Amino acid sequence: MNLTGQSVYKKGQRLKKKPNRPTAAQKRRWDKIAAMGCIIGNSECRGAPTIHHCGTQMGCRKDHDKTVCLCERHHTGDLGVDGKKVSFPEWERRYGTEQELLEETERRLAHGREAV
Repeated sequence: MNLTGQSVYKKGQRLKKKPNRPTAAQKRRWDKIAAMGCIIGNSECRGAPTIHHCGTQMGCRKDHDKTVCLCERHHTGDLGVDGKKVSFPEWERRYGTEQELLEETERRLAHGREAV
């Protein structure tokens, strides 16, 4: 709206969202946490390391700084937080909350532990 209360956009014109691309520093962080492996790190882990964005609800913007590493199985597989077989509350009950896993990731990064 302009100062007179009229829309500054033409009818039918859509607002363009700014792309939410990770920065080079965020990508370097992802490389470090992927090198640590799955934050859950138990005998159930299977598959390649993947990056999981914490606190992201359906349709919300991803915060590239709030990420943890999960193996494919704990991310999108049969035991996955983003899978179809385990509910999100059940997943958090089993493995800890996203906030707890994010804090553990930050502790490991701070101590330079890139291999667990």
